[in-house]
Amino acid sequence: MTRLVSVAHLTLIELDPPEMVAACAAAGFDRIDLRLKRATPTDAEYPMFGDTPMMRETRKRLADTGLQVAGVEIIRLRTDTDIDSFLPLFEAGQRLGATRLKVVADDADEAAVTARFAETCEKAAPFGLAVDIEFLPWSGVRTVAQAVRVVTRAGQPNGHVLVDALHLDRSGGGPGDLAGLDRHLFGYLDLCDAPAARPTTTEAIIQEARAERMIPGTGGLPLAELIRCFPADFPVCLEIPMKAVAREIGLWEHARRCVDGTRRFLAANGL
Repeated sequence: MTRLVSVAHLTLIELDPPEMVAACAAAGFDRIDLRLKRATPTDAEYPMFGDTPMMRETRKRLADTGLQVAGVEIIRLRTDTDIDSFLPLFEAGQRLGATRLKVVADDADEAAVTARFAETCEKAAPFGLAVDIEFLPWSGVRTVAQAVRVVTRAGQPNGHVLVDALHLDRSGGGPGDLAGLDRHLFGYLDLCDAPAARPTTTEAIIQEARAERMIPGTGGLPLAELIRCFPADFPVCLEIPMKAVAREIGLWEHARRCVDGTRRFLAANGL
C-alpha cells in the first residue's frame, strides 16, 4: 500500500494557490492543503471566494495535474467567533474538492472553544468537510489531551483532532500520549522533524514551527513511533517550512526534497 502524502500550504506559503498546485504536482505530491484564510496578520489572503479568476485557474490546474486538495484552512476560534462569516471558506473548500478543514483555538476558555468547534462542525458538514482542531503549545488548546476533550465534548461526527509531530513534542507530549485513545478521534497527521532538544522559550518554539522545521529522518523526533500509532492507510501531511533553505534552493526544489525525503524515510521504516 502506498501511503498518500499531502503538503500543508505553510511549507510553501509564499506561493499562491495556482502556483502551489503547479509546484506540488511537479514535486510528486498526491494532495495539498490550501490556506485560504489568514493564520497570521502577515499571511496573504487570495481572491479564492466565489467564481473568481484565481479559483478557476486553481481548479484548472488541479484537473490538468490530477492533484487533489485534501483540506483548507484556517479558522481561529474565539469566544466571539462568527462561524457564519466563514461560509465562503466552506464553499471554496467544496468547490476545490476538499474534505477537511483546519481550526485552531485562540481562546483559553475551553468551554467556549468547544461550543464554537461544535458549531463549526455542524455548519461545515453540509459542505462535506470534516473539521480538525490543531493543538499548539502557544494557543488556547495546547496539548493533545485538551484537543481530545474538545472533540469528545463537542460530540460531532465530523470533528477530529489534528496531531502535528512538532507540536506534540514541543507541548511536552509524545507517541505514548496517544496510547489507548480512540483512533476515530483523529483525522490528520502533520509530519516534520526537528532537533530532539526542545527550545526553551515560547518565542523560539514559534520561530521553529513557522520557519525552521526539518524533513523527516533528519532530526530527532520519534516519527516512526508516532506514525505507527495510526492505521497503515492513515494519510500524512508534510508541514515543513524551512525559510532559509527555501530561499537558497527555491520553493519548487524545496517541495521536491520534502516529498522525496519523506518517502525515503517511510520506506526505510516500513511505513
